[in-house]
Amino acid sequence: MIPDIWTIIPMRGIESGKSRLAGVLTAGARSRLNRWLLLHTLSVVERWAGGLGRCIVVTPCRKTRELAVRAGASVVSEEAGIRDLNRALMMGASRAKAQGAEAIMVVACDLPHLNPAALTALARQGRRVPSLVLAPDAAGIGTNALLLRGHADFEFRF
Repeated sequence: MIPDIWTIIPMRGIESGKSRLAGVLTAGARSRLNRWLLLHTLSVVERWAGGLGRCIVVTPCRKTRELAVRAGASVVSEEAGIRDLNRALMMGASRAKAQGAEAIMVVACDLPHLNPAALTALARQGRRVPSLVLAPDAAGIGTNALLLRGHADFEFRF
């Protein structure tokens, strides 16, 4: 890991996340999936970073906040009922910058195959100042992760 990178993990919530799967998964199954995805993501970041001291979970969900804090991550609470990923990421980035972050890595919380090697590869691509590194999804239409270094005025537009 590059030591000045802070990781931001946005998550809608344990019960409200993955709502597009409502037609194929029960509410309980979606909750279990969301819980597993959060804990998996935190575990990968912890192994990659050597701890969760530079990890921020941004969420309106009480259960998500409790799991994140129990795991050792910091939490930024969003207002309940407001679903704005860009705003959530700005809140997380502001907290990281206030803590001295020189770079931030945003990692989606729904990547079951995420591993420390993938985070290392992304971090290696973003060593220069300034850097903006995107990790696209397999279809090439979405972003699974991004790394920002030296972009103080960056505005998220997901």
